[in-house]
Amino acid sequence: MTVPTGNPSDPYARYSISSSVGCIRHQSIVMAEDENGNPCIYFLSARGPYRLGDSGLQYLGADVSDIWATVNLGGTCHATYYADKHQVWFYVTTAGANAFTDTKLKFDTHNGRPSGEAGQVR
Repeated sequence: MTVPTGNPSDPYARYSISSSVGCIRHQSIVMAEDENGNPCIYFLSARGPYRLGDSGLQYLGADVSDIWATVNLGGTCHATYYADKHQVWFYVTTAGANAFTDTKLKFDTHNGRPSGEAGQVR
């Protein structure tokens, strides 16, 4: 994360948000909104989909953990945000596929709600 410093010779300071979660491919990063309309960054990690926004880092993969277990982390993946539908679509490659994406995971940004477990959205 970068934060403005106000210093023209060093305009931004870098801070680490997490040392255990990171994006698997830059193509899986997409800017969208959360259930309150606040801007968020959605991305795929080795554990599954996450978002980063006003509520911090949140895990979105509890409902797709069975599908995520079959994902080829070395395969192709990307994400798209459809604002009119309020959906983030993650395209992933499963273990049975070759180099092309064969599975689409959809997350509805208006219906996502924080669950009882800290840092999770369902």
